[in-house]
Amino acid sequence: MDLMLGHHREGAAKESLTELQGRILDYIRENWPVSKERICRDLGLDDDAFRTNFSVLRHVELARATQVNGKKPFLPFEEEGQ
Repeated sequence: MDLMLGHHREGAAKESLTELQGRILDYIRENWPVSKERICRDLGLDDDAFRTNFSVLRHVELARATQVNGKKPFLPFEEEGQ
């Protein structure tokens, strides 16, 4: 039951994303773990645009960052860090 509620919440959260937030989330899901620099480079974003849009993804628990060997990769919220 909790799995279904989690899936429902994720679907509702994803529907409320902007196009750019959706692109960032899709990119992270396809390339994780991935650096902020690579995300910005490949999606043509500056640091401020990334931080502003990623904060929404983190807030609705769709994506997150983790600390690994002094680096800070980004990954889908439900995945374990590597």
